[in-house]
Amino acid sequence: MEQLDLLAIRNRQTPLNVRESSRARNMTIHVIPHRGIEIVVPRRTSAASVQRFVEKHRHWIRQTQEELDNSTDAPVDVLPQEIYLRAIDKKLEVSYQQLTGPRGWRYLGTQTIGLTCSRAHYDQGIQVLKRWLQHEGKRWLVPWLYDVADELQLSFKRVQVRGQKTRWGSYSSSGTLSINYMLLFLAPELVRYLFIHELCHTRHLNHSKKFWRLVGQFDANYKRNEKRLNNTRALIPDWLLSTTM
Repeated sequence: MEQLDLLAIRNRQTPLNVRESSRARNMTIHVIPHRGIEIVVPRRTSAASVQRFVEKHRHWIRQTQEELDNSTDAPVDVLPQEIYLRAIDKKLEVSYQQLTGPRGWRYLGTQTIGLTCSRAHYDQGIQVLKRWLQHEGKRWLVPWLYDVADELQLSFKRVQVRGQKTRWGSYSSSGTLSINYMLLFLAPELVRYLFIHELCHTRHLNHSKKFWRLVGQFDANYKRNEKRLNNTRALIPDWLLSTTM
């Protein structure tokens, strides 16, 4: 995808991030407060088509971003004091401790996670939090995935938990199913739908009519859930969105 020109809003330059998605059927716009604009496009969409799409919606983008910027506080690179994992309905307080030794994390009870880094060291803290999220993904998402696979009687060879920048999940022809630890921030029904979607790829490696019929057998609301899944960026915390996605 070619680099697009920057869109001038309020006499400033706002970056346009173009993300290709195999699930996208139409181009969509996501305006992220203070961060920029994300254009989600189907695979093999030309840069010229994206540019025309942006120009057509320039007024809406400008108006929407101004409304969002005015309704939210300006972002600051401050690590979170609290994290809510919607998928498993788990809320945790975050305690920052300047300790000797390598940077890391540990549980300080059932509802508090301790990070061994200064809260002022933003990048270091983000890396620790990402390692913790990957751990939580293996702890909660992987068993959940196996349960859904057993229920659907669809199998795969191996699973890995990653922090993909553009995908919630993927399945390779070698039998590896990858899931994004950021699924932890989504509603449980969307996590289940993503699992169903990727597990159906174990039968069909494309998005053919046969694939969607199979998805529909396991999730009668798959069209609605697919649309919701493509509009979940607001659920991902700013501190993670700005560095991972």
